[in-house]
Amino acid sequence: MSFQKLHGAGNDFVLLARPLPDVHRDWSATARQLCARRTGIGADGLVLTAVTSTDPLVLDVACFNADGSASSMCGNAPRCVAWSAAETYDCRTPTLTMTGVKHETPVGGVRSIS
Repeated sequence: MSFQKLHGAGNDFVLLARPLPDVHRDWSATARQLCARRTGIGADGLVLTAVTSTDPLVLDVACFNADGSASSMCGNAPRCVAWSAAETYDCRTPTLTMTGVKHETPVGGVRSIS
């Protein structure tokens, strides 16, 4: 499993670029497993992304708290997704769709951490 671990304003997240929809995957259980601080990667939440458009760049975002509950609103996870999109797709103006709501997320001052 390929992932990124990112933090934004004090919260840390495991970010997965979601493959095609996996209707059999229990993302709540996956969030609990991956976010466990002592036995998993350790994070405040799991964030799933999927590209729904490339011109312009639009990413669908789903967030799960460390306890496995779905999160319909989060401020720091989209910040991390926008940074990742800027790095991965060289796009400084990605649009994120979270629970059906579009968020314009301009990114400035991006610097890579190698």
